[in-house]
Amino acid sequence: MLVNITLIAVSFIVFATANNCDGSFPPGVGPTLTLNNVTLPSGRNFIYYLPQFYNGYNMHPAVFSFHGGARNATWQEDLTQLTNPYYNWQGISVYPQGAPRPSSDDDDDDDDDTGDTDADYQIGYWLSHPGKSNGGGLVNLLACNFTTASMFTAFASVSGAYYEDKLAIDGDPARDVPFLSFHGLNDTTIPYNGKPPKLEYSSAGELPKPVTYTGTFGIDDWLRKWFKINSLADSNGKVDVVNTTLYGGYVTQCVFGGPGSVNIIHYKENDLGHVWASLYPNTDCPSTNATRNLTKCPMGHYVFNATEVIIDYFNSFMQSGAITF
Repeated sequence: MLVNITLIAVSFIVFATANNCDGSFPPGVGPTLTLNNVTLPSGRNFIYYLPQFYNGYNMHPAVFSFHGGARNATWQEDLTQLTNPYYNWQGISVYPQGAPRPSSDDDDDDDDDTGDTDADYQIGYWLSHPGKSNGGGLVNLLACNFTTASMFTAFASVSGAYYEDKLAIDGDPARDVPFLSFHGLNDTTIPYNGKPPKLEYSSAGELPKPVTYTGTFGIDDWLRKWFKINSLADSNGKVDVVNTTLYGGYVTQCVFGGPGSVNIIHYKENDLGHVWASLYPNTDCPSTNATRNLTKCPMGHYVFNATEVIIDYFNSFMQSGAITF
């Protein structure tokens, strides 16, 4: 339900939104990098990390990062490496732990989270750090939802699972939304050209049962949806695009929208599957896995760091003056 998606996001945001910068830390938390297993009144939990120089006085950017199916918040933190000093990320990073889809009876609990959770951290603005796979699909829903789109400055997704459901098709954020996405052309989990709905058959010759898995948009169709949202097409339906070949021809960066537009940026990755791109082996593409899928990750790593590109992308909004605090 739409209300569940909205309230889940709000519950995390309210937990961490600052009401003053008096140098104080939440109970039991000092000037350290890591805080684990924070639990909301509804029972939902997440982990998050404070930047090295967080002191309780200065405002910081903050990001969410949503894990994929069958993964968890700890896995996502290890995959993104935002806490790695190499990337020098000076924001607060929040990794929500996924939960089963709540029933309609859970809506009131979500609402209680937004009202009862106190303000603890000095946050100047929210950026939606990318989700991976199903987590990327959630980022997409947050971006095209009227309420949550206004809570975040920009959105990003890696190997996003953009399901063809009503929420995604009918979404209207009522504003132009900056969006950065990455997708491997070898992805067989969430194929670049989309995945049809999955039907189950009781036995040969019988009619299919109701759809059990919703299909996913092909990436080109998904991008066209965002062209429409951001009004990037001219009267003839043409969208300005600058295609740049990067990293020795492995990657095509596509920037959609001309000067003055809120651009949609897409990285089309050759020779990569359902993987968070990294110059070094990571949990998506471990060097020690002798049975690693060579179609998914033939090099054992990739030609650029998605995390680095994403951090530069988010930092650009602060540098351009698009964000003030």
